[in-house]
Amino acid sequence: MEEKARERRRIFIQNEKARFEKFAKERAERQTTTAQTTTTTTASTTTSTATTTTTPAPTTTTSQNGKK
Repeated sequence: MEEKARERRRIFIQNEKARFEKFAKERAERQTTTAQTTTTTTASTTTSTATTTTTPAPTTTTSQNGKK
């Protein structure tokens, strides 16, 4: 019984160690990818647009009796 428990602990520790090493490797890859991304330069362009607005002419209305 004790031998089985010891074997389970050994396997657990082995799996945890492998998981930790995988995590550390992925983290290192992410950090190098981030470093490469931040060192790249991008060109920026600025465009300006002019907007013109026109106001319609006022309209006159006449009442039914002919006066404005």
